[in-house]
Amino acid sequence: MARCLKLWRRVYGITSFFLYKPADAFFFAFSMFSASLVITMFFAIIANPYYGSESLRDASAMSQGGMSLVASFDGGIGSGIFTMMLSLFMIFICILTVFFSNKFFLMSKTHDIGVMMISGSSIIRIAKFLIVQNFMIMGIAAPLGALAGCCVFPLVNHVIYLSMNIQAPVFTFSSAALGYCIATLVIVSVWLVIVDAGFVYRMDSMNELLRARRSMNPIGKQKQVFMKIVYVCVYALTIYLLFSIDYHYMNAIFLIYLGVAIVFGAGNVFRYILPDVLTLMKKRMFAENRHFLISLGNLRYSMVNGNLLVTIILLSTAVLFLYLCKFYNDTATFMVVMIAFLVSMLQISICLVYKLSADGLSKCQVFRNMTAIGYLKTDIRKIIKQEIVGFYGIILLLSLPPLLVITSLFAAGGDVAWSFVLQLHGLYIGFLLVAAVVMYRIYMKLIFRQDLMEAYMEE
Repeated sequence: MARCLKLWRRVYGITSFFLYKPADAFFFAFSMFSASLVITMFFAIIANPYYGSESLRDASAMSQGGMSLVASFDGGIGSGIFTMMLSLFMIFICILTVFFSNKFFLMSKTHDIGVMMISGSSIIRIAKFLIVQNFMIMGIAAPLGALAGCCVFPLVNHVIYLSMNIQAPVFTFSSAALGYCIATLVIVSVWLVIVDAGFVYRMDSMNELLRARRSMNPIGKQKQVFMKIVYVCVYALTIYLLFSIDYHYMNAIFLIYLGVAIVFGAGNVFRYILPDVLTLMKKRMFAENRHFLISLGNLRYSMVNGNLLVTIILLSTAVLFLYLCKFYNDTATFMVVMIAFLVSMLQISICLVYKLSADGLSKCQVFRNMTAIGYLKTDIRKIIKQEIVGFYGIILLLSLPPLLVITSLFAAGGDVAWSFVLQLHGLYIGFLLVAAVVMYRIYMKLIFRQDLMEAYMEE
């Protein structure tokens, strides 16, 4: 009887701790659901015997017969290499989304963990609470996502079969695909357990103070001026290369050069150069502006900490835009790449929301101090708007030039319609605009939640 009572208290404590802020758990659960759905669907694409694994063997045979791997990669959905690489790329994006959402979920629990520590709970006990909560979320969301992926995959098969003139059952689903999905989710779960345990062990007050101090200048060692010039030159040369090369030769090897150039050029421009530009603007142009002074500082913080995610956005959009244009007249491949583009933009938008939400949690104390020195609620709203508009505006500023060059070359050559170019860019911008609006609403709720409301009672 005593054991049953003890077990009940433990389960009740975990569920009450889990349900205290259901919105935070919902975001994590949604990311797990969507990631499980996409992982299941793209593993099923790889394992489909009609255009997946058999195509891979066909590509290998063609390579032995004289066709290069580059040519087989550029063969579209009929090439198993292309299908496999595209699917693995999408699975990587989904796993990244899960880790970003888990980070936000942990950041939202810092106050609760602090209360438990003050109450005398041990680190091991708190780690067990977080680990069990994660497994509760994954145990519900992951199977539902896998089931949804199994339900969506026949529709994907139907569209691809019609495009490729294949007569085959649309309900073809390999058990290996489900096995790969389960194995991937198990590996992700193990890493989440390690991350959760490490997060709790780092939750002592001294580490928090040191990390908060480092976050005010997160770049660490400043890059030399020479390296900054190199980064700008690489970004400019990337645009020039896209202009100068014949778009018919944009193949797999070209994508490797393009990827390296984006990571080394645009990614480092976002991380090392633009934050310094914002600092210079604060000192020279907005030293007396009480709104821009704060918003530019917050924007600099978000940019430095979000450089990896933005680099992935720049790289993935460039690759997917190129292949949407390259396979515009190949209906089957175009549909698969379009599905990958829509899914990746959804996942990336979720990652952006999670990333900025985690940054917003770390800025709650800053805004709380601002209210103490006379800032009103309307001032903080304006600062948050400026920060979000600046962040998404800089992403568009860096990403649109190469995307416009790629699509314009194909449109000028007559391979794609100009209307498609406009629709594609409008879709990309639309995803970011929706993400910005959602981010603004979440940001406001994070800042103006109950623990800050007392500060505005006298406003």
